Amino acid sequence: MSALNIKDPEVAAMARKLAKLKGQSITEAVAGALAASLENASADDAARRSARERRVDELLNAIRAEAGGDFPSMRQIDEEMYDENGLPR
Repeated sequence: MSALNIKDPEVAAMARKLAKLKGQSITEAVAGALAASLENASADDAARRSARERRVDELLNAIRAEAGGDFPSMRQIDEEMYDENGLPR
């Protein structure tokens, strides 16, 4: 187990104040604060990822709508480019 040495007096004071307000040890208070912060950061990351995925889907749909037509599948492209032995045609 390693120790955490907080060198910033203001941060140390906040940790002591939080521990006192919650009736916990400094370790418990800091652990709870870090766990809550990690949970929020994970939720924020998941929300950002979901928003990016939605945006990519919107862009792909817009590109497909603009391009129009039917596009060949990857299998069709491979069959046109390569023979039954996997060599270029």
